[in-house]
Amino acid sequence: MSPRKFDDFLNNDSKLKSPNPASDKAETRACAEKNGSIQRGEARLSSTGKPLEKQLNMEVDLSVVRRGGNFDGLNPARGQGGVQRRLRRHRRRQERGRQGGDRLG
Repeated sequence: MSPRKFDDFLNNDSKLKSPNPASDKAETRACAEKNGSIQRGEARLSSTGKPLEKQLNMEVDLSVVRRGGNFDGLNPARGQGGVQRRLRRHRRRQERGRQGGDRLG
């Protein structure tokens, strides 16, 4: 969602809207602000996710994601997107491991 809507959601609709200072929720809120992602429980999406998991017979990961944030796979500031880049890096590391060990230097 847009950065403005994300901030509005965080400040008004999420479970993180008014945490006690120095609490775990305050720390979780700081991470949500920094990374641009609010997880299912804090976003009050558990009642949506659980039936989906049951219907699909698999785990479902729901989050509210700020457009342009760290978890936006289409973030133009991160080249082709952070998710795609991390996946390519992971595949290269796996391939190096199959070729006979770690590279030095």
